[in-house]
Amino acid sequence: MRVKRNILMTKVFTFMLILCVIFVFLQGILTPKWLYGEGLFGGASQGETSRYQTFYQLEKNSLDYITVGNSLTYYSINPSLIYAETGYRGYNVGVARQGIGLAYYWAEEALKYQSPKYLFWDANLLLSESAIDSNDGDETVTINKAFAYMKFGTTKIKASIDIAGQTDKMNWIQILFPMASFHTRWKYLTKDDFSYSNDDYALMGAFLPFRQRNYSDILDKNKDEYLAFNLKGEVGKFEKQISDRNKQYFEKMLELCNKNQTKLIPFFAQETFVTTDDGRNTIIHFLEEYDLDCLTFDNEDLGINWDIDTADTGTHLNYWGSCKYSSKLASWMQEQEEIRDYSNASVKEHWDNNLELYKKFEENKLVDSQEQVLSYFHTLEANKDNLFIIISVRDEACDAFNEELQGYVKRLGLQGQFNEEHIQNSYIAIIDEGTVVFERWEAAPMLLEDKYMDCSGNEIDLQISSGGYVFGDEAEIIIGDIDFALNKRGLNIVALDNKSGKVISSVAIDTHMDGMPFYSKTLDEDVAKIWDQYAEQSLVLEEGIYMIHPYETPEYTLDISNGSWEDNANLQLWDSTGEKPQQFALYYEGDGLYSIQSVGSGKYLTAYRYGNTNTTNVVQDSYTGLANQKWYIYRDSRGAYCLMSHYNKLVMDVAGTKSGAGVNIFLHEPVHGEWQSFEFEKVAIP
Repeated sequence: MRVKRNILMTKVFTFMLILCVIFVFLQGILTPKWLYGEGLFGGASQGETSRYQTFYQLEKNSLDYITVGNSLTYYSINPSLIYAETGYRGYNVGVARQGIGLAYYWAEEALKYQSPKYLFWDANLLLSESAIDSNDGDETVTINKAFAYMKFGTTKIKASIDIAGQTDKMNWIQILFPMASFHTRWKYLTKDDFSYSNDDYALMGAFLPFRQRNYSDILDKNKDEYLAFNLKGEVGKFEKQISDRNKQYFEKMLELCNKNQTKLIPFFAQETFVTTDDGRNTIIHFLEEYDLDCLTFDNEDLGINWDIDTADTGTHLNYWGSCKYSSKLASWMQEQEEIRDYSNASVKEHWDNNLELYKKFEENKLVDSQEQVLSYFHTLEANKDNLFIIISVRDEACDAFNEELQGYVKRLGLQGQFNEEHIQNSYIAIIDEGTVVFERWEAAPMLLEDKYMDCSGNEIDLQISSGGYVFGDEAEIIIGDIDFALNKRGLNIVALDNKSGKVISSVAIDTHMDGMPFYSKTLDEDVAKIWDQYAEQSLVLEEGIYMIHPYETPEYTLDISNGSWEDNANLQLWDSTGEKPQQFALYYEGDGLYSIQSVGSGKYLTAYRYGNTNTTNVVQDSYTGLANQKWYIYRDSRGAYCLMSHYNKLVMDVAGTKSGAGVNIFLHEPVHGEWQSFEFEKVAIP
């Protein structure tokens, strides 16, 4: 009997184990995958799945700080930037619209795995009416995104029971087991539900919108609390109060931090209207009762400009605003001198590798059509002796055609004449190994049909059509029986490699529209590699050590003020002497980008304090490899060089437009003046 009972128990246990495995597997499939993606107001997902799964993959006790709060927190704080500047390691574990209750439970969960020096917590949550949702929105969405990827354990069990008691929209089982909420989702499954990876996720919980939008004309909001009226028309003031429940969660969080020997740092994220001045004063006075200050940075001190540093109406910072805020927070932590680096080699290797991923993410996000267009034309120019180039215009191609493009067109050997005279006209041009075979504008539809033997002996059967806006509105570039043109407004360009006789590139550039949108046709991988090889070997400037002079003014040169070795030493003009503070090493970073190192100090030219407005200073700083130390160099219509910050798209500019000893070099929007043009005199190979 005992043997039979044991066999039965074993079967029951095995059956239950199999059921659990199936349940966990199905729950993993059916739970939504909130992967990182940038849409309007962050789109439907701000990367919650990647945020929490990546957190659990961190080595235990490897973080110096953790941040908790709603979206204001992870829009403001960029741990990858902070690590690049200081070596401090941090992570955001917040979720959109997170109330103080959810923030507490994620703080508790995070401190099970990490022992940070600081826990940064968004103090605005004290005033939210709900401990679940700081915006009093759909609590179901907020709860699901907060807890779906929290590991099963005591914290999640406590949170599920507690939070379920505060809402009638979900029960504790649905919070504890996402399967209970998403069991009907099988109809909407996508490939991401079965196969996805966090390997390229490098943001450490941050969300960085690379857009500049301010929909409100009223930036200076009413700083008072709501006005309250009675039926007699008497005006009072309605002031938000900190509820007893929020106070209890705060005290639990403070106790939790004290128990874990972690400093609780309440702070205000940068925004324009979420919390009024009266509300902030209420929070500050409340925190004083606990001998706590609220960390606050002034907009002016940060350099925040709400016209360009917000992703929406001023509620959230964008990438550029986050850079400014994060750099300031990094400096604040350095000033405290409380973080010591006790990390082992594997932790450092992980964070260094992650930083390289972040740099590539940042670099790719910042590439704009201007850089793509200039790089494309430079590749054409540098390799024109090996290419057969065909250009056909559709609709209109002159309105946004600028001086830089005119310069490249002329260096290709074309007359160009993309000006008012030819607005909405048709245009066809052919260049064979640097020789212009055909170029013509017409106020009529154009069709070129012919067999052509190129300079390498390849016979090409051509049929090219071009139609301006009122002349057919089309562009075709048919080679053999294949139309390779993208047939978009502006320039349609097809390039053949004369050695292989194959089409290796087809692009369209909308030179009618400001910003010149750039489109590229997907070609077979083998032929696309040929173009990529041409592009990679077509450096605007070779690596080397240079003196950099203003255009046609060799008697002056770029110079580090006073030959300083210090961070933030200024870049200026000075009399050319050839000494080391006037020598700069160019290192090619790929995709047309360079880093520029002062030979005298070993430090790198940098857009000061992540500025992104006219007159932002250029200084030298310790190497981080971030975008504010990357420079896109291109040739202008004079054949000289312009140095554009990849971070803010502003170019180096001689202040006051006149060269002289001591004249400042700052950044300014391109105006095509000589004072934004420079010449490079090679001194040595680094």
